[in-house]
Amino acid sequence: MAQSSIADNIKGVQERIARAAARSGRDPRDISLVTVSKLKPVAVIREAYNQGLRAFGENYAQELKNKAAELSDLDIEWHFIGHLQRNKAKIVAPLVSWVQTVDSAELAQAISRRAPKTIPCLIEVNIGQETSKSGVLPDEVLKLVKHILGLEKLDLRGLMIIPHTILTLSALDPTSKS
Repeated sequence: MAQSSIADNIKGVQERIARAAARSGRDPRDISLVTVSKLKPVAVIREAYNQGLRAFGENYAQELKNKAAELSDLDIEWHFIGHLQRNKAKIVAPLVSWVQTVDSAELAQAISRRAPKTIPCLIEVNIGQETSKSGVLPDEVLKLVKHILGLEKLDLRGLMIIPHTILTLSALDPTSKS
């Protein structure tokens, strides 16, 4: 089987977005595509950028820092999409256009303190209440919302929900030993 090119993959995703937008009565131009670029080489990100993508998501602070430096000639909108440790906010805050995983007042405070400009953010909510996953618990969301609304450099835009784990891929594989 031939490997799809980045251009073909982007076209396919954009077609699925257009179909979903049509079904819901939305304009596909109002939908943002954030490409998860974690663990991808800089050359792949550059190629995707050359195909018209502008928003890229990273979930490792040091990897984001390195890629942002290597791709500083491009107008990339960096999103932080993974669990962010408070001590890594000093690396992430100056580089990102979005933080999609704020899960504590302390983290929100650290990002706001280190951000050179206002950063849109999402509160990560662990509705499954699984200890193996990040996110604020549902009964703590309102308290975190109030805290973030009081911070100068964070612009709360909504919630990013982490659901219950119902099934893992290994459970679908009859040869799996787990």
